Amino acid sequence: MEINYGELEKLFDDINEIINYIEITQYKNRRYRLFLDNGDKLNFQIPNESIAHLLGINTTYLSGTGKFKNTNSFELLKELCENAYTINKMHMLHQIDYNQLFSPYIFDKVKYFKDNISLLVEKIELVCKYDSKRVYLTNELAEKCDYIIIKNLDDGKIGVLCLVKNGNTYHLRSSQIFDSIDDSLDTFSKYLSNQEITTLSGINLFNIDNDFNKKFSLRTELKIEKIRNLLKYKTKFNCSIDVSGEYVYAAGKLVENRENKYEDNDLIDLIVESIKEGKLISKEITRDTNLIKIIESFSDYLCRSEMSSNEDINSSYTSLKKDLEHFKELCKELKSQNKELNSKNNELSTKVIELESENVAYKERESKVLEILMKSPRE
Repeated sequence: MEINYGELEKLFDDINEIINYIEITQYKNRRYRLFLDNGDKLNFQIPNESIAHLLGINTTYLSGTGKFKNTNSFELLKELCENAYTINKMHMLHQIDYNQLFSPYIFDKVKYFKDNISLLVEKIELVCKYDSKRVYLTNELAEKCDYIIIKNLDDGKIGVLCLVKNGNTYHLRSSQIFDSIDDSLDTFSKYLSNQEITTLSGINLFNIDNDFNKKFSLRTELKIEKIRNLLKYKTKFNCSIDVSGEYVYAAGKLVENRENKYEDNDLIDLIVESIKEGKLISKEITRDTNLIKIIESFSDYLCRSEMSSNEDINSSYTSLKKDLEHFKELCKELKSQNKELNSKNNELSTKVIELESENVAYKERESKVLEILMKSPRE
């Protein structure tokens, strides 16, 4: 691999931008919980110590030269990028071999690094639950990973993330970039053949250093598109599909919606009868349903004639009802505060009685002391 000094400086400048991004955003404190449609849930993080490897830089080889003081991978990466001139000179003196220091794909790895490590639900094409025991059927060497994420990047690029289990969490083993789906066919055949693939339904992203916590879910219309894409991968790479977790969830929703439909039918009958008889409908007999909007509108309609004949009434039934509920809650809160104040007042009253009792005792002792002193003979 040949990299001239200008290219090396530009490469290190780009890596420095990534280092600054990782440090400023405190990326090491981010935690992801991935929800897969096969029912699996993965805890995932990217520690700083894995950044150099993901960028395609062999810091173990660099440390072995004995020319750098840092041994921590991330700190050594920063030291490397501050010494473009020294690295170039060492390469010219054959003290450093770029073929051992850099991945042959380092420029693409650096260019698409932030895009590839970001986990956006919409960009993730599929997740492969990798089982090395199935690889013997393909006569390929097994990969050392547990899950493989395939995602769409900008400019039509394809990103691949290989995850390995580390205790109770998963870390990134590798980050790969392909120019197109055609360029990735050989690799995908090796990764996906005879394996189980699924889709990602959602991500919970949080930070262990602050209160940030946000959930991201795949929209329903995109789920259909993702599953259709799984069928294409199944045909092309002879892999199996597992979306049993999503099926159980969807089936539960169907049952819930069907039950809600039956309840709505009964509620509609009640609304129709109330409209015929011109009676108000109490919201207390209904569940949380969009039919409440109809009930509120009908109640407002019934009260409108009274509002027009009485100038003192300038609010709708619904708004008055909401005000009443608000004041009920306020009254409940004030009662609770009053109860608390009464309790504190009783405590203070008890304390006053105790202090008064102590004061009487002190006065009695003082009187006795004075009496003794008065009886004592004077010299």
